[in-house]
Amino acid sequence: GHVLAVLMGDPPGAASVPEVRLTELHLPAELPLRLPSELVRQRPDIRASEALLHKASANVGVATADQYPKLVVTGAFSSGQLDLSHLLGSGINIWNIGVNALQPVFRHDELEARRRAAVAAYDQAAAGYRIVVLQGLQNVADVLRALEADALTLAARSEQAARADDAFRIARARYDA
Repeated sequence: GHVLAVLMGDPPGAASVPEVRLTELHLPAELPLRLPSELVRQRPDIRASEALLHKASANVGVATADQYPKLVVTGAFSSGQLDLSHLLGSGINIWNIGVNALQPVFRHDELEARRRAAVAAYDQAAAGYRIVVLQGLQNVADVLRALEADALTLAARSEQAARADDAFRIARARYDA
């Protein structure tokens, strides 16, 4: 029950597994020959790891964008402010634009280190995602293999029971005769 709760994304104590009787369990009529990847992708552990990978990828984009100057134009102009003296006097701060454009140049080493850290975090998230997906595929493949083995065992025992029943009927017929 605890493993099922964790796979559902809940804490182990929150497992609400319904009571199952062995007489109600039946093997599936057909086992899938291949594992559908969409089925495995719906697992909460895989979806959570995928979300971390997307976040790490976005952080690499942000860190890369931070290495370029940011020019933000704000404010509004009226027709009366189109005179050059008004534009330079109250509307635009040339020094502010120059400092914002040069800031990535002065902070190049810091911004490059942040980008390398974001790339390393992405690589770590990608490795974690790969491990989680492989473990999920292994878990499902193990269950399918166990179901296949159980089906073969059930078929063999059913055949043994049928042969034993035939042998009993033959022995009973000889005894009666």
